[in-house]
Amino acid sequence: DTTHCRAFQLGMAGSEQVRELAQRTGSTAGPPACTTCLGGEDEDPDLIRGFRATVRGRVTSPGDFENPPTIDLISVEESSVGCKGSDRMYGLSSRDCVEGFEVPDVAPQPLLGVSVGDEVCAEGYVMDFFCIGRGTLFDNPSVVTLEEPERHSFHCLLD
Repeated sequence: DTTHCRAFQLGMAGSEQVRELAQRTGSTAGPPACTTCLGGEDEDPDLIRGFRATVRGRVTSPGDFENPPTIDLISVEESSVGCKGSDRMYGLSSRDCVEGFEVPDVAPQPLLGVSVGDEVCAEGYVMDFFCIGRGTLFDNPSVVTLEEPERHSFHCLLD
């Protein structure tokens, strides 16, 4: 089994930028995936759940045993943009993140090599603090938060 790791946490301004991208993305394929998404025509189930994005930012706090680094957002773009050409992509296990931020289910380790001021990038699932802190998805309590982020709904993320 694998568990997804938390790559970064965003400040309020960064969270709002991610929310705006998710609202636009959730509206492009059809009926709104959330009540705050803008309208559309045809439903695409791939956009209803598991919102992914490419996030670039500058580290403002390096993180510790329990929390990933905090970043000030430089940009947030669609997942397809990816982190090509970026020097630093990190997860919460003191090693570079692998595809989708999946790492073996082990106790978190302190981050190594991440310093305040570093520019970093990640492509992966975006999830709100509420569901992460809860440990299960609010709209599906049988799902462990970091085991199946693809089942996290746009509605839970945005509304």
